[in-house]
Amino acid sequence: MAANTYVLWSFSSSIVNILGQEQFMALYLSAGVISNVVSYVGKVATGRYGPSLGACGAIAAVCTKIPEGRLAIIFLPMLMFTAWNALKAIIAMDTAGMIRGWKFFDHAAHLAGALCGIWSLSDIRLRVLQGLKQCVEQTRVYCESGFCSTAELKELNEQEQA
Repeated sequence: MAANTYVLWSFSSSIVNILGQEQFMALYLSAGVISNVVSYVGKVATGRYGPSLGACGAIAAVCTKIPEGRLAIIFLPMLMFTAWNALKAIIAMDTAGMIRGWKFFDHAAHLAGALCGIWSLSDIRLRVLQGLKQCVEQTRVYCESGFCSTAELKELNEQEQA
């Protein structure tokens, strides 16, 4: 847990400046919750019960936001590497850990957090939001052509502004 706190402290201010406080907290907390749930499901599925640490996954998700950010190992600060390289190494190590049954880290939490962060960067999320916007626009065109009531049109305008 101390290592997670150190990593988060080392670059969180940069990410908060990029994303803003609300978006940072939304990513950090949602990735933490998702990582924790995936970790518990993995532990139940494999019958290896123990504590679950969603913070590992939350930090992995946050690392995706500054892929060129420089990180270092706590006891070896002279060894610096990019967050993207660290994330690739963590994904490889945790995939191997899940397959081989290693118990030293919470591999499922790391992988879930990394996937949350990667998904938040991906085109898929943008395409889903764009599709929803097009659906609202098509519905408005339909309603403006006279097939909807004024109340329904007003409700559509409010949804689009939100």
